[in-house]
Amino acid sequence: MNINPTILVLFLFVLGVLFTSTTHSQVIYITTNKYEADYILFITDSPYNADWKVYSTDNKYEARRNRGRWYFTTNKYEADYIIYLTKNRYESDRIIFRTKNRYNTQMGI
Repeated sequence: MNINPTILVLFLFVLGVLFTSTTHSQVIYITTNKYEADYILFITDSPYNADWKVYSTDNKYEARRNRGRWYFTTNKYEADYIIYLTKNRYESDRIIFRTKNRYNTQMGI
């Protein structure tokens, strides 16, 4: 069986894109050291002021398939993102709003 190398490379590229887009994880660890954080976040009470709207889930599987659904872990090495929560809006990278509706999330990660 002779397969065109261009077609094979294209197929593997498309397969890789599809695989990484469906396994985008949202397992989060909150650190007390802002220098090790991937993101410094400020929590707002208003969804209109937020850059990201996130939902906290108790189901790790649900977080692995959905952007904006966060599963919080106590194990730093299990996390996909390490965040630091700040009390000062001006030092944050992003402003987040924690929604109670799992279908009302909006993320940029």
